[in-house]
Amino acid sequence: MFGLYLTFANGQLHHQSGDALNEFLKVIPLYSKDKAGYYVAALILHVLYLLQQHDQRSVGNRLDALRTYRQRYLKELGTEPENIFLRLLLLIESQSFDPIKIELKARPLVEELRSAVSSGPQILPYPYLWDRIILILKEKRSRR
Repeated sequence: MFGLYLTFANGQLHHQSGDALNEFLKVIPLYSKDKAGYYVAALILHVLYLLQQHDQRSVGNRLDALRTYRQRYLKELGTEPENIFLRLLLLIESQSFDPIKIELKARPLVEELRSAVSSGPQILPYPYLWDRIILILKEKRSRR
């Protein structure tokens, strides 16, 4: 999983590494009981990949899984970076994948995220991931 995140950071999480991601995603059910992070990290990685592939329907399905996880296991948390980042991800679908609407709605959460202190290790910092997501959405919009 760490290698796949680094592949994403290098801008190379496309079809070739997508095969490796698909192989990795086959083991996600093993992490479904994981409250410590692998399950969420895997779902987030899948969202990143699907956004790059412009597969909005599948992104919606992954976001539903993240929404359920957040409601079950993170509802007590408020300002932890993990919870803020999940809230940001959920804005993607609620704002119809429109990067301009998303950025406007997300501004207070992004400021909160940038000042929050993480309670655990992150493969890539959440603010970095969020910036990349916005870039991916803008690139998609400019291709239309």
